[in-house]
This record gives sequence, C-alpha cells and structure tokens, in this order.
Amino acid sequence: MLFGDRLLREKTAAFRQLATMLAAGMTLAEALSVLSARVHEPRLRAFFVRAARQASGGRRFSDILAEYPQLFPPLNLAMVQAAEHSGRIEEIFNRLADYHEQEYRVRLMLSRETFYPKVLAAAIFVIPVAGNAIVRWLTEGTGAAVISILRALALLALVGGIPALALYLAYRSLARSEAGRAALDDVKLRLPLLGKVVHRSAMARFSRALATLYRAGVAMEKSLELAGDAAANARFRVVAREAAGLVRHGSSLGDALVAAGLADEMVLGMVRTGEQTGNLDETMDHIAAYYEDEAATATRQMAVAIVPVAVIVAAIVVGVMVLRFYTGLYAGLDGQ
Repeated sequence: MLFGDRLLREKTAAFRQLATMLAAGMTLAEALSVLSARVHEPRLRAFFVRAARQASGGRRFSDILAEYPQLFPPLNLAMVQAAEHSGRIEEIFNRLADYHEQEYRVRLMLSRETFYPKVLAAAIFVIPVAGNAIVRWLTEGTGAAVISILRALALLALVGGIPALALYLAYRSLARSEAGRAALDDVKLRLPLLGKVVHRSAMARFSRALATLYRAGVAMEKSLELAGDAAANARFRVVAREAAGLVRHGSSLGDALVAAGLADEMVLGMVRTGEQTGNLDETMDHIAAYYEDEAATATRQMAVAIVPVAVIVAAIVVGVMVLRFYTGLYAGLDGQ
C-alpha cells in the first residue's frame, strides 16, 4: 500500500502541474519534459521521459498513455481522450488531479481508522513472545530466553505461515479468472463487518469515477463501464456493465442502476433528480461523499468491534504469563 500511495500522490501532483503549465502557455512536450525532472517515482519518471520525447515528435498524449496500463488505468485514458477531442485538456487534467486526490484521502482515512486494530493484532503476538522470553530469562537465563523466541518464531511459521501461504496461493489461483475474482469479491461483500466497509468503499469509488468521467464528456455507457473498473471489485464491474448495456438500449441511468442492483431508493431518488435538473455530475459527487462517510463509519464500527476482543485476548495472554512467572519463581524458591 505504501508504494501504491506514493504513486498515487505523484500522479496527482503531475496532473495538477500539467494543467498549470499548459494553462501558462507551455507546449505539452515542454511540460512533460519539466515533469520528467520533478517526478521521483521511478516508473512515473521513466514514463515522462519517454512521453516528452514522443510528444515532441507529434504523438498524441492518449496514445502514449495507452502503452502504460499499469500506471494509467482505462479511466485516465478515457478522460485524456475526451480532453483531446473537446480541447479542454487543462480542465480535464485538473479533474484527474481532483479525482486521484480524493482517492488518496479515502485510502488515508481507511488506513488511519484501522491503525489501532492492526497494532492490537500485532501486540497479541508480540506480548506473549516477549513476555515468555522475559520470564525464561529471569528464571533460567539468557540462553533459555533465546531458545524461547526461536521456538515461538518456528511455531508461528508452522501454524500461521503454511496456512497463510496456502490461502495466498489459492487466492492467486482464483484471481486469475474473471469468474474467480467475482466469486472472491462476492465473498468479501458478504463477510460480517468487513463486507459493509468493502461495499461502501466500492460504491464511493464507483460514484466518484462516474461523476468525473461524465463531467469530462465521456459517453454515459462508457463512463459506467470505466466506473465499474474503478470500483476495484469484480462484482461491481459485472453489474456496471449490465447497467451500461441497459443505458445503451435506452434506459435512464437511474432505472439502469436499480435494475443492475447498484442503487437503493435513496440513490435512485438522487440520480433521478440529477437527471431532471441536468446536474448529474454534481449529484454523483454528493453520492460519492455520502458513501465515503459511510465507509468511514463502517470502518470505525469494525474497529470498535475488534478492539474489545483483542483486549480480552491480550489480557488472557498477560494473565497466563504472570501466572507462569510466579509459578516458576516459587518453584525456584522451593528448590533452594
């Protein structure tokens, strides 16, 4: 996540600077050349070096982006293509920067809200290992403490490492196919506590992407497909394509979202209001903000539910360690 966040931050800054330099009258090739010296992320820097060289030869920026799908997903490409067709390239670059900036804020919020449970989960392992080593050190010496730590690490590798590796390999195997990814993401949506967080986060990303694409001038059916990809959930991707097909055959956006299972009554009412007033992009931004708040609330609720369990487990572990310490201490005194 750390490296992904760094890439996202630098992409946001790069799009913002591109918009500023183009608005100031610089050519695209000149702006890309300046960015190649300012960007620090290695993959992004290599892209801008090559892009500046190719743009100076007259190649379109969207054609260059299309060769780097790992750095610039289809949503980025579609918006740049729309900008080139409409001539609003500075405006679209600013909108891309806004979109990525909001995505980074959501990631930061989720990371912040789950920090304490992560610390507690780590403490559940560290406390017994460290505590047992201290008890052995006090009662039996340094060698016994070192052996205790090594045994704990070996047990962790055996009990936790092998099952974790097996689960990871099974996950990777399933994730190779579209059906497998849809099944895995469907399971995530059904998990207690976590499922609500996954659903709210996916809806927020979907709504924000749809608003950004529609505002950039991308056709609605294409916007729905790309927003489904941006949701980062295979189940959302499938139903978003169903909604795009319905729109393509004449359905309104609200009816298509309901038929595909992407909208409840509240969202439907807001979308229909946006369609009637001509402010659909602003409406989708409001829906995204609502689901971002809901995702934050669901994450806090999950953390609140996890913390008491972790505290109880930690208390039991500490109690067992204290009991073992005094048992060993009294046994040593009796032996004397």
